[in-house]
Formats: sequence, structure tokens, C-alpha cells
Amino acid sequence: MPQNSSALAIIEENNHARHIFTSAVGWFTLFTTANYITIGWVAGKDSSNEFTLKVAAILFIFQNFIGFYALCVTYKYFNESNERIASYHDIHYPDHKREDPSDYYPKPLYLKMVLCMIVAMGTIGLTWIFILASALVHLKLGAIDRPNTNQAAQVGGGNSIALHASPLTLRK
Repeated sequence: MPQNSSALAIIEENNHARHIFTSAVGWFTLFTTANYITIGWVAGKDSSNEFTLKVAAILFIFQNFIGFYALCVTYKYFNESNERIASYHDIHYPDHKREDPSDYYPKPLYLKMVLCMIVAMGTIGLTWIFILASALVHLKLGAIDRPNTNQAAQVGGGNSIALHASPLTLRK
């Protein structure tokens, strides 16, 4: 392999790593914003439409799984990319040994940032799983244990209050 092609390969690998990192941060920002807005919308919704809540939770659980996987692939790419750059360097500069193979681009920073994104994506996914489980439990308990307000008034002499639990809030 000619020396010029090794130098070009190093430059291209750096450019690819920077572009992938920038794209991952932009995608992550958009995706987490959409998740938090939807979680806020779900938290403020009336529990009367359980079907919408379950569908939203299932869709977001699936999307968060895909996002989690994509970030794991990105993490792996950054590990392998630095090694490719190191091998190009060894071809281009056979007499110059490097002390630290992460000298070619900020691999530790990229890996730490992607790891933080992975943890955040996993946390959001667990939140959606909790929301779905809460909706399913509410649906099951609501069908069995929800008292009829007329019966509660009759049994308690008119002073009883029947509580109807939403998946995220309790209200009268």
C-alpha cells in the first residue's frame, strides 16, 4: 500500500468517526426529546383510553430497543476505528511507534459519551416498560376492583369516595 493512501485512509477514518459521532449526538437529542415529550403527554392524559397508552408504550419500547442497539454498534465502531487508524499509521510511519493508540482522535471522549447515551436510552426504555406494566395492572385491577360509585355511596351512607387510579396519577 503506498504511503499516500495510508495517510488518506487515516484522514478518512477520522472524518468518518467525527461524522458518526455528530450524527449520533443529533439523533440521540431528537429521540430523547420525543420520548420525554410523549412521556409528559401520557402522564397528563386521562386514563380513559388505555389502548392509546399501551400502543404508545409498546412502540416506544421497541424504538428504544433499536436506539439502544444502534448506540452499542456505534460504541463498537469507535473501538475498531481507532485500531484501523493505528494500523494505517504503522504502515505510513513504520519507524515512529506511538505511545498511546488513542492519540488519533478523542476515542475516550467518544466512548464515554456513547456509553452515557446507552445508559440514558436504557433508562428511558425501562420507564416505558414501567408505564406499560402500570397500564396493564391498572386495566386488570380496574376491571375487578373498581367499585361502582353508586354502590360506594349506598354502602358508605353517601360519605364514601371511590378512587379511580390512573396509570400515573391518583384522582377522585
